[in-house]
Amino acid sequence: TYSEHPARAVAEAARLLRPNGRLLLTTLARHEHRAAVAPFGHCNLGFRREDLLGYARRAGLAVQSCQGISRERRAPHFEVLSLLARKPA
Repeated sequence: TYSEHPARAVAEAARLLRPNGRLLLTTLARHEHRAAVAPFGHCNLGFRREDLLGYARRAGLAVQSCQGISRERRAPHFEVLSLLARKPA
């Protein structure tokens, strides 16, 4: 949400991991609430699960899980996605 180049950010994190190291990534799910996030300096409007999976796999990581982990009860009902991936040995 704060990276202008999220695929590059994931690739760099993967590069820095030791073999068998894990990456835990949390972010907002894709949404259309630009006005709600503008004051926080978000560079994009969240991500789809498929986006996160693609970033991790292209970076050479083995994805262990990628799922929604929470959703706000009140509007705008933002959902948080979490990805856990491992760098192969």
